[in-house]
Amino acid sequence: MKTPGTILSDPVNKWIFSTAGTQVFLVGGYIRDLLRGITSKDKDFVLHGSAENIARETAGKFSGTFIALKPEMTYRVVLKNREILDFSNLQGAINADLKRRDFTANAIAWSPVSGIIDPFGGRKDINERIIKAVRMKNLSDDPLRIIRAYRLASELNFKIEPDTRRNLKHYRNGLAKVAAERITEEIFKILRNNNAVKCLNECRKDKVLEKVLHADSRPANMKLLAGFDVYLKNASKKTRELLGGEISQGLDRAGLIRLALLLPDHDDAVEKTRLRVSRAVRKALGEIRCGYSAAPAARERISRDILFKIFKASGGRVFEVCILLSLIKGYNRKTLLGRADEYLRVKNKVLLNGNALQKILKIYRGRKIGEMLSAVQKAQFKGKIKTRAGAKKWLLQNLNTGYTSEEAVGKSCETLLAYEDGSGIRLQPYEYPLNLCLQSMKTVVKYLFLKDKNNEKKRIEEKSSPVLRKGKIIGAVSVLRNNERVFAEVETNMRRERKNRLIPICAWCKKIRIDENSWEQIEKRLTDEGFGVFTHGMCPDCADKIFEKKVYLESYQNICKAISASLSLDEVLNLIVTNAVKVMNVKASMLRLLNKETQKLEVAASHGLSPGYINKGPVAYDKSIDDALSGKAVSIYDITSDSNARYREEAESEGIRSILSIPVKFKKEVIGVLRMYTAEPVKYSDEDLKFMAAIAEQAAIGIINARKFETTVSRAREYLRVFEQVTKAVSSSLRFSEVLNMIVKKLPEVMKLKAATIRLLDNSGKKLELVAASGLSEKYLKRGPVDFEENIKEALQTKPVAIYDVATDPRVHYKKEASEEGIESILTLPISAKGSVIGVLRLLTDTPRQFSEEDITFSASLAEVCGIAIENARIYEKLQKG
Repeated sequence: MKTPGTILSDPVNKWIFSTAGTQVFLVGGYIRDLLRGITSKDKDFVLHGSAENIARETAGKFSGTFIALKPEMTYRVVLKNREILDFSNLQGAINADLKRRDFTANAIAWSPVSGIIDPFGGRKDINERIIKAVRMKNLSDDPLRIIRAYRLASELNFKIEPDTRRNLKHYRNGLAKVAAERITEEIFKILRNNNAVKCLNECRKDKVLEKVLHADSRPANMKLLAGFDVYLKNASKKTRELLGGEISQGLDRAGLIRLALLLPDHDDAVEKTRLRVSRAVRKALGEIRCGYSAAPAARERISRDILFKIFKASGGRVFEVCILLSLIKGYNRKTLLGRADEYLRVKNKVLLNGNALQKILKIYRGRKIGEMLSAVQKAQFKGKIKTRAGAKKWLLQNLNTGYTSEEAVGKSCETLLAYEDGSGIRLQPYEYPLNLCLQSMKTVVKYLFLKDKNNEKKRIEEKSSPVLRKGKIIGAVSVLRNNERVFAEVETNMRRERKNRLIPICAWCKKIRIDENSWEQIEKRLTDEGFGVFTHGMCPDCADKIFEKKVYLESYQNICKAISASLSLDEVLNLIVTNAVKVMNVKASMLRLLNKETQKLEVAASHGLSPGYINKGPVAYDKSIDDALSGKAVSIYDITSDSNARYREEAESEGIRSILSIPVKFKKEVIGVLRMYTAEPVKYSDEDLKFMAAIAEQAAIGIINARKFETTVSRAREYLRVFEQVTKAVSSSLRFSEVLNMIVKKLPEVMKLKAATIRLLDNSGKKLELVAASGLSEKYLKRGPVDFEENIKEALQTKPVAIYDVATDPRVHYKKEASEEGIESILTLPISAKGSVIGVLRLLTDTPRQFSEEDITFSASLAEVCGIAIENARIYEKLQKG
């Protein structure tokens, strides 16, 4: 392992150890990797004290991003060099912390003072390349560690210790309780690993894989995976780099191919697993399935026509589909990849765009421009088109009827052409202009509708003229004129003329004016004009609006019920984000709450987002957040179109297009921001914004109520804990002096005070004598009598007295002495026994403390316990003497 000097040469490590003190340790994978001679960028620190404070200070010192990972009670700092630092509070001694960790190789700690701490033989297991559980109970406490064991074994090239492996199989049913997001993260780490096949094979044999994928992972799947790994090892550097490109959630293209090989070829294959995949991964799997399904069922020679169909169906996953076809169906990989390169070059080199097609064919919107572009691309892929001029010529020759010259030459007209009249009735072959020309030996002109190869109707003018030789007819020439442009221009002119007409309409009754003094209902007027007979109904827009209002109302009621039914803060936060996604039908949502101390927004809950996107960086750079904090609802229509957007690339990788930020306000105060993310650009309506504002308002109420409840419960639990400790302490002895000293020492310890004193009345019942004190100097204790102080007098009348500021309160006589001693606040309580006051208990703090009614009532109860303990000790001493 590297020397302590080497570890501390890292400026971040050195600063943390010097700032946090001696009770801070580096633990886990960072130490494991150092023992293996590898420097990791992920560091875990555990420490006594406030992990949150140290994390915040570290983020400030090194310009990092602070993130509170609330479920794990861990605080994360992400530095600019992508180094990740996790801080957590040490629960008890360091050995106890290590005892709760997953595997011995990870249960090692280090500090500058203690050096290596290895209570479970982790170094030995690292040297022997073994994955061994610290305790088998730890596997049942967090069953995700089962998958992690296989993953670490494959990543580190270790073996799983036999007893540990038996227990992995034993506890595998516990995976049903683990969150899908956590399982997905571990599985994706396995899939992008070079030793994935070995790892997945062990998972399959131990029947762990079926608990995650719910699929028949047969040996055949593993054989295909092994074949892919062989290909990958022998592939060029360029290919390996290409397959190493990340898609989403940490899954690269190689991992995507492995996942496609594991899953069955069904539309809902992912839904039947325990995986929670992003939209980007789901889309990639769908493209692979479409491309693979477009290939012939059995292995045969694939023509360029079929290849074009496969590549087009594959979308952005052409490369992956070629590899899968070579692995599963045995096609020549080199040939497939070569053709794929040609296809991608054609796809990227557009000879004609949609505007050019419209100009060449003289057509307007409404035609299937995409299909024509695809036909041009296909011809280009087959080598028939190489230039823009060639593309234009080919288009004019081949797309009028939809048939290429090769498809048409030598075929009868009846098999290629289908004519209809104006009413849509199909003409018989003898009615075709060409056949009428041959029969009559005269030129025939007809205006008809022609159905092309794609079953699309075109308005045409066909002129058929006979071809004569020596007075005998030997054939005919037909010239077809596409009249679509003519009709389109006529229709455009008609619309233009109609637009120029001014039609007065009554704003109240919706009648239109016929002449100067005549008004008619719109329906009657249109009927008279010959537009038809009208009946009343409801248009889809109106129906949608009415339906949406009903849905909004029902959804709002359901959210209110869900949020108000819980008083757990974490549960309320999760309900807010999950219901927002469900009701608004969006991709994901995130709730950030404002930390009043740091004035920063911290992630409180999220749904549907990957950890990588959640932890992408600070939100201070996002102007929409600032606007939301000022109380405005802000929508980003399409973040991918804004080149200056701070996290545009991260949003694209996550599959995010639109972002809506809604302020979460309680009364007039903004306490956070609720964000919703969609996979497509969305323009939110006023109804949407009003509805989300209502949800955010209800969310704020739920958050405040849950906070109040948890604070109350937490305080009550703390009071109970302190009461039990003091009661147990003072009841453990009956020696008078011992009981007194125990009270004044125990109370400051459990109540976080500076000091405590007990003064009891002497035999005369008029003078107070100091009998026990803790936390105060001898000089202060001998400052003089206190009987005459007003707060003492009040306390002797069975009334607790709380003093917030000793320096200014007139009830305190020795202000100067208190200031020198560092005393800020005092709580004076009467000590009673058998219904009479026998003395006073004083609790002193070194920071200003506003004692609440609950604090005073609780402290009075403690004083009463102390009175009983003192009286019992006095009786015991009398019995001992007498």
